[in-house]
Amino acid sequence: MVGGSGNEIDPIDKYWEKYHWAIPYAEAEDKTNPIPATPYRQYLPTDPSHPRAFIPNYVRWAKRYLAGFRCLITGWHETDYFQDIDGRGPIRLVGRLTADHKLPGSLGGLTTDENIQMISCFANTKKGNSGITNEELTERLLKTHKKLELPEDLKQSLQKYNITIYRVGNATLRFR
Repeated sequence: MVGGSGNEIDPIDKYWEKYHWAIPYAEAEDKTNPIPATPYRQYLPTDPSHPRAFIPNYVRWAKRYLAGFRCLITGWHETDYFQDIDGRGPIRLVGRLTADHKLPGSLGGLTTDENIQMISCFANTKKGNSGITNEELTERLLKTHKKLELPEDLKQSLQKYNITIYRVGNATLRFR
């Protein structure tokens, strides 16, 4: 771990050193919107290039930040909602982006900086362990699903009462 005991340097933290600037941001987010702790880390390989290597939360946060908190496949922001193109099915929140191997580990992809991208859980699930390109996946998903806009009357009410934070379920929408 970063700042571990003695002179021991965790090989995973050493590998991801260029993202150490994101540690305070990831820790702050974890306090306000916790994700499950990483007790399983002890079972994962310590070699950062291994396909199943652990990716620290601060690296995940940094990569989400560098992506503008937008899915690289759909372009949707973490706070956006989406539904199938015909308006059937549930309305879902894009939610926190997840780490995706561009080339899946099952196809020989490694957990390296160059092979990790942050995409929505929806896009990651649809991609699975296929070798599909980002462009093909984008085309498939945007043919079947669309981003939803907030209803106009809700937008007007939020503006009228100067509401800058709107909570729906686990999602927090921020307005300016």
